[in-house]
Amino acid sequence: MMFRVPAVLFIAVALAASFQLGRAVPAESARAAEWETVGELQRPRAYGRAVPLSTGEILVVGGLDPDDPEVMSHR
Repeated sequence: MMFRVPAVLFIAVALAASFQLGRAVPAESARAAEWETVGELQRPRAYGRAVPLSTGEILVVGGLDPDDPEVMSHR
């Protein structure tokens, strides 16, 4: 019986996630994507992380330079 607990837990988490992914967004809150530069990087980076802000905006931060593993946004 113990081997079924992880499977049930996985199914419950997957169902909960699918409800959140399928959630409708009101038309008045949907806006066209607008990009604003808030700072300059010394080198281009890839694989950044999108962080939702309390204002509804999304801040893209971090990343790394795949050609130079020393260039990272964290230590």
